[in-house]
Amino acid sequence: MNNRLNTLFEALCKRQEQPTVDDLARRLGVSTRTVYNDVDKLNSLLGSLKLEIIANNRGTLSYPCGLTTDFSKLLDDEELLYIDPELRRSRIAEHILMLSDGFSIDGLLESYEVSRNTLLRDMRDIREMFLSKGVSLESKSFVGYVVRGDEAFVRNLLASMLFEDRLFFESISEEDAAFVREASRIIDEMASDLLVEFSEESVERLVCTAYASWKRVQIGKLIPGSSAHRTETKELAVAKRRSSELERLLCTKITSGELSYIADKLKEASVFRYDEVISENWIEMNLLVSRFIEEVSRSFPGAGFEQEDALYEGLLNHLRPAYWRAVNHEHIDNPMLGFVTEQCAELHEVVSCASQILDKGLGVIFQEGEVAYFTLFFAASLERSHKVAHRRVSAIVVCREGISTSQILKAKLYAEFDLNVVGVYSVREARSWLLQNHVDVVITTVPFRAEGQEVIEVEPQILERDRKRLRARLGSSRVDVDVQEIIEIVERYVRVDEGAIENLSRELKSYLGILPNDQEKKGRYQPMLKEVLTRDLIEVGFAAEDRDAAVREAGRLLVDKGFATEGYVDGMIENVEVNGTYIVIAPGIAMPHARPEKGAKGIGFSVITLAEPVVFGHPTNDPVKLVIALCAVDHQTHLKALSELADILADETKVRQIEDARSADEIANIIEGSN
Repeated sequence: MNNRLNTLFEALCKRQEQPTVDDLARRLGVSTRTVYNDVDKLNSLLGSLKLEIIANNRGTLSYPCGLTTDFSKLLDDEELLYIDPELRRSRIAEHILMLSDGFSIDGLLESYEVSRNTLLRDMRDIREMFLSKGVSLESKSFVGYVVRGDEAFVRNLLASMLFEDRLFFESISEEDAAFVREASRIIDEMASDLLVEFSEESVERLVCTAYASWKRVQIGKLIPGSSAHRTETKELAVAKRRSSELERLLCTKITSGELSYIADKLKEASVFRYDEVISENWIEMNLLVSRFIEEVSRSFPGAGFEQEDALYEGLLNHLRPAYWRAVNHEHIDNPMLGFVTEQCAELHEVVSCASQILDKGLGVIFQEGEVAYFTLFFAASLERSHKVAHRRVSAIVVCREGISTSQILKAKLYAEFDLNVVGVYSVREARSWLLQNHVDVVITTVPFRAEGQEVIEVEPQILERDRKRLRARLGSSRVDVDVQEIIEIVERYVRVDEGAIENLSRELKSYLGILPNDQEKKGRYQPMLKEVLTRDLIEVGFAAEDRDAAVREAGRLLVDKGFATEGYVDGMIENVEVNGTYIVIAPGIAMPHARPEKGAKGIGFSVITLAEPVVFGHPTNDPVKLVIALCAVDHQTHLKALSELADILADETKVRQIEDARSADEIANIIEGSN
């Protein structure tokens, strides 16, 4: 949630920071003129209360004496709405969206002490903003105006406005506050059910969505059930499991439409901590992320993007909620957008162009704010490529924005300072972790306190004033070793073939101690499918008693070949239990696998056809006739083979031939003939 006046007050008057106007403009993602206007508003308020005003010394802002009171306590709601027209328009819009029978201008004038002309100007802006979100205000005889639009769009709009209005929940009734507490509890429970932790920002958005839904339900605005079939995603299953709690929370019977809406909001939520987010189109997303990274790498041949699992996995896990936000036309503001466009301009331009691969592949259009998050993953990878000295001070990082922001912050800390980051946590997880653990210092991007624990608050992008404070506490250990710059220097004197740049980059990083030795030994050769799916990895007509038996048999073939340990097979069973719906990738086809650290020893695929189809739990793709087990040592080296396999599975004729085959040789010939 973001209210600029409150943010400025906290930074200048309470923490007594001394930022430049340019710094604040970048931090807030606005123009310098907007910052000056906001400071003028704050000074008007401070002056009216006979308090010191904010000083401006050639673009550097400062406040002479620290204040301890909260911004909301300085003024009542009417004063706040008077000095902040943007907030006033937001409050009027929120009010309109929670009215049951429409409204009139005269009715609004009774609620808001502004002139008719001011209100009419506000209504013009509100109408335009509503239209941009797919919601309209229409005239109605004897009423005035009514809200029209798809109920999901109306709720999204109301939730978004509540999210941006930081002070809204500070003045709600005790009944409403109790609702917010209960909604937060249920959201935490659903995250636990999904085996993820939502980012702090996503939790706040979900709470606002729940509150918006409750208020709309109270005025009889429900999302109707649908006769159309809905794929049983993990999120939908969790919503169904919690339906009785949700009915008590919203005080209404939960329709299939309401459940689907809740599931959509869960799918849109960014995760802060994850194991492996398997989605309904995870094979497609794996291949698209690989192509995306490859395309960006063309412009940064020495950066090593294609060699880094952290970049690949981070993008892959961020892509799914970003995809669903795009599908559902859910716009989110990226607080790091200004930093990305100014400080990472060249990289962002390349990532923006390359993101068309994702747009076309997934059939959506990612907005600039989403693309900026993609850029942050690449920027974090570049930071990780810097030489890091021995670490001494232990620290945890506390961040609310999610994976991409926390990763770039962690990378910057590693690159610049003499410390050991032992973990990256959300606010909630950090508080829990610190009950049983201790570190030398907590570095946080949000207000955070823990008894007996030193805390340093910084901006996500680390401004110069943050560096000064961190250096004073941690000491600087930055060694500005940029492999790309070294390669550019070499190319001034020696011609380096384009194909050799990647190997040169890898050897330089190894020599400088930037890459771990095991990554070097692993290599990045991507074998073809026929190399990792041979005749001794194929079995025809296996009689499986149940799902687990089918998975274990496919895993046994990998173990016998030496590609995996028995622990990997157990990992596959566990993954099927957690992600069973998504493991069944197409009608009759399941692809179980586990994370590399579960016991993968090499790259391999195994195929078994079942004598009798087996139910895996998918509502539309069951029963399963064909099981294809995957074993990989990382997240990328198997992708060429996986791409070839995906092409085969997209051919219905070849799938039928494989299912009907009577020998391993027949299946092997089909696979080899597809190359």
